[in-house]
Amino acid sequence: MLLENLLFFLITTIILSLMAYYWRIAKPFSIPQTPNWFRPWFILVQVLGVLFPLIALILWGIWWRNTIVLFIFASYFLILGLQILTETIMLRQFQTVAWVAIPYFYVPYRVWQLYQGLITIGDIVIPNKKQQPKSSGSILLPSSSQDGCTTELNWNDYNYCLNLLQLPLLFRWEKE
Repeated sequence: MLLENLLFFLITTIILSLMAYYWRIAKPFSIPQTPNWFRPWFILVQVLGVLFPLIALILWGIWWRNTIVLFIFASYFLILGLQILTETIMLRQFQTVAWVAIPYFYVPYRVWQLYQGLITIGDIVIPNKKQQPKSSGSILLPSSSQDGCTTELNWNDYNYCLNLLQLPLLFRWEKE
């Protein structure tokens, strides 16, 4: 999975670099004025996009030592961190309009990561349900992290839809 994440980052960086190169004649990009509702939504996206995965990483991954959950959410944070780094460099350093395309690569990949995590955690939950464990803690860990993965997956889907709705604003498409 680590190799897969690095391969994704490499391919995405190459594509974004090519976009930045070919779009270099466009005016430097500055963040447009956003509607009043966008700022609270953006803060909520950031909080929920980090809060649950961080709780899952610390509680289930580190505290309860579930290496699968630890790896799923550490991988999620790796890609999230690389997205933020890429956005910062593309927007602040190079001031390129290619910055707008970054979420369209990273958010679907994070959704896919969470989906893969959900499938992996689901493989843990199903055998445990058949074998009634002695301690409810052993069933609580995977099933609650599975619910959290589903919630985070849905949240990222909503975030992606909002990103799509913002395209005209970000590209400053003219209104008639």
